[in-house]
Amino acid sequence: MKCHIGLLPLLVTAAAAGTAVQDDWSGTPGVLGPVTDWGTDFHFDSGIDPFSSPGQLTIEGELLEHHVTDSFDGAFSVDACDIDGDGSTDVLGGAMSDAGVAWWRNTGGSGTQWIRYGIDDMPMVRRATSGDIDSDGDCDVLACGGGGTVAWFENVEGSGSYWIAHTVTQAGSDVYYVDCSDVDGDGWRDAVTAEYYGERMVWWRNVDGSGSSWTENTVHTGGGNPYFVQGTDLDLDGDTDLIASLFDLMTCCWWENLDGQGTSWTQHQIGSGIMDPRCLDPCDLDGDGDIDVIGTGYDEVVWWENTSGSGTAWEMHVIDGSFPGAHDVHGADLDGDGDRDVLTVSFNTEEILWWENLDGAGGSWSEHMLDGSFEDGCGVCAADMDGNGTPDPTGAAYLDDAITWWNLASYSEGFIESSILDTQDQPDWDMLTIDAELPVGTSVGCQLRCSENHELMGEWSDTLRPPAGLEGILEDGSRYLQYRIVMSTTDPSLTPSVDLISVSWDPLGVQGPLPGGISLRPSHNPSSGAILLIISTPEQLEASVRVFDISGRLVGKRDGIFQQGASQVSFPEIPPGIYLCTMGSGGMLLNTRLVLLD
Repeated sequence: MKCHIGLLPLLVTAAAAGTAVQDDWSGTPGVLGPVTDWGTDFHFDSGIDPFSSPGQLTIEGELLEHHVTDSFDGAFSVDACDIDGDGSTDVLGGAMSDAGVAWWRNTGGSGTQWIRYGIDDMPMVRRATSGDIDSDGDCDVLACGGGGTVAWFENVEGSGSYWIAHTVTQAGSDVYYVDCSDVDGDGWRDAVTAEYYGERMVWWRNVDGSGSSWTENTVHTGGGNPYFVQGTDLDLDGDTDLIASLFDLMTCCWWENLDGQGTSWTQHQIGSGIMDPRCLDPCDLDGDGDIDVIGTGYDEVVWWENTSGSGTAWEMHVIDGSFPGAHDVHGADLDGDGDRDVLTVSFNTEEILWWENLDGAGGSWSEHMLDGSFEDGCGVCAADMDGNGTPDPTGAAYLDDAITWWNLASYSEGFIESSILDTQDQPDWDMLTIDAELPVGTSVGCQLRCSENHELMGEWSDTLRPPAGLEGILEDGSRYLQYRIVMSTTDPSLTPSVDLISVSWDPLGVQGPLPGGISLRPSHNPSSGAILLIISTPEQLEASVRVFDISGRLVGKRDGIFQQGASQVSFPEIPPGIYLCTMGSGGMLLNTRLVLLD
């Protein structure tokens, strides 16, 4: 629901009406005043974010930490999927210990209650991921462990309660990473592996789509100690290519799937010179519609811009050049602004954090800490853990034995107080209006206070729900004014927003009847359905009545002769909004403001 409350047009009257507006709070806090213009400064706030989106107020989101587990010995890998088919996001973990592979049921779908289920005690699991490997419509699990073992685990009943292990390969040399992608385009999930000490990359064809038979297909044998591999359509030609990091060569590359069937490959360099490249993630980071690549190295987080769009030309950009031990990385829209941010973790600094993509093009970044004591963090992912439609950052910490997720924006309430305004007038207070966006369960109110002495501002008014008339609320003639906007929500995933506040007044004595008893007033304020004006005159009067919207556009007019006494002038079929109504006769001009509701 949107309340459109804007700046009322100012017309020349017998004495000019006054309006004070503030529509930006991104300036300096701590300015008590008095000031003659609110500008962009304010006095004080609590729980309000005036800076993230200049020109808008929202409740400041609180960072909430939720533990999936703190007893998964050697937690190394984390992934998210709906394992039990109940529509909520569950968590899959792999451990570099005898804890093996396990999953946690998201009981209730809110991400606050978790039940652990073991899948297999495969030792030294570096990566566990999900996919429908047997093509039966549910989530199975693919993992790589010690001794070069790659196995998949069949979700027999689709509920995650019963699993059968199937071996894909026992390579004999450590497989550092495994991915589940359809490499040959037959619609079935295959397995792709990075053999670090075997110095090769292989994809394993799921021959009949049931996961019962696998054939080996070599992609790379050129050394370099492959650390990471993942399938993605990097050149956007409709098939699955591969990206990988070659640890010892300090190089990241991609392999073009020339025939779309995984039988012919061409290697292309993405970037070089990054020390100890580790994990990568393909995503459109600059919003230009092609696939870029995010990567981590020894002490940095970077991204490569796909400048050609086809993967033949790349430009490296540094996100953080001093992040020792950077490991897993993931791109996701964590702040809900429509672009990809970057989530990563370090096993040296004990930090898990995310970088906000400020300009949506990857040119400007703001760092946000999730946890500064996330010991030996190794894995990250982002998925909707609480069912609110936005991805939540999730991490695995080896020494903490923990898998944790964070709600970035849990909203509750807050307020902001303006600087004290010197109206330089003796106001006859008229109307309070606020332009606000109010999702269901949210509210915006306002308290006001005024005084003839800015050092003694007095008590705040009761909380008003704009638009609100100020007659009887504020003491007329008081020169100084201050407001307090109060924002709240009953839904922690939603915040109201405020774009503008306006307070209007007339010089004391202008509103109401002129000498001689002539007056113009609304029959009700706020009004519903139509504008109905009451004109009172002690004698016959020839006058022009005009109605203006908040932009100053004329939306209604009546010219005529009004008889002695009270007359009514109606303006139907005018949409809801804030209106200024005037009546002119000879050299006289009266005005009144009103709010028209549905």
